[in-house]
Amino acid sequence: MRSGGDETPGRARERGSADPLVRAAVDNVTRHIAALSASEVVQLVLYPEPMAAWAATARIDESQVANLFRRHRRYVRVRQLLADRLGVPVSILAHLIDAAPAVPEAKRPTGHADVLRAAGLDPDARRPPIDWRTPPYPAYRDGTNPLERLALRSLAAGIASMPASRVIGYALWPESLSGFATRSQRFTLGQLLTTLSGLRRSDPIEVALARRLGVSHATLDAFILATRRDPYAPPPELREPAAIGGAALPGVLG
Repeated sequence: MRSGGDETPGRARERGSADPLVRAAVDNVTRHIAALSASEVVQLVLYPEPMAAWAATARIDESQVANLFRRHRRYVRVRQLLADRLGVPVSILAHLIDAAPAVPEAKRPTGHADVLRAAGLDPDARRPPIDWRTPPYPAYRDGTNPLERLALRSLAAGIASMPASRVIGYALWPESLSGFATRSQRFTLGQLLTTLSGLRRSDPIEVALARRLGVSHATLDAFILATRRDPYAPPPELREPAAIGGAALPGVLG
């Protein structure tokens, strides 16, 4: 076991979009956006504002928000307020909440495609594309809901500022961090989260996680050591002064 405080000063760098694990997380969520829960999609669109912060500002009880996404009640007023905050018609939000999410390939039975072919069915058959101009929309998600697309934009822009555990969670999905820890039978979720936070590093945990992610231990080590970007700071490309002939233009610093 090693402590994060023992690392050599100056090694840390700011995490960026080119980081292999950041790219893996974005690619994985992009492939599976139609299978993510509606609440996860909305949280991505709201990022970096937490759902709880929006609820407090809108004077809505968090239990109502939770029940809204569980579809226990329609909560027409809450849907309208949330749709207004997200900047979309309420019908778009209603489709995201009410339509059945896709099933990720990893959760389908082994040989699923072969069984369908043997039954004379096309496993690659696609449902008709959804025309978002004319509600009501069909009761399935295909990844093209405007909120799903906004979530992907928000993820790409903000993932470098997210906690390491959230990034790794996206890279592992549909397996969860808790599922990975339970399956390992060698460490707890708490120990895994502590390792990813950098507070108390564990080589055995990192080796197991790197193997599961398909990256080298050095790649995971560099990811954990990297500092998170400030989610409210301007993108890196806007922080450097534009220059012509070596002279910085006035008023362009972010």
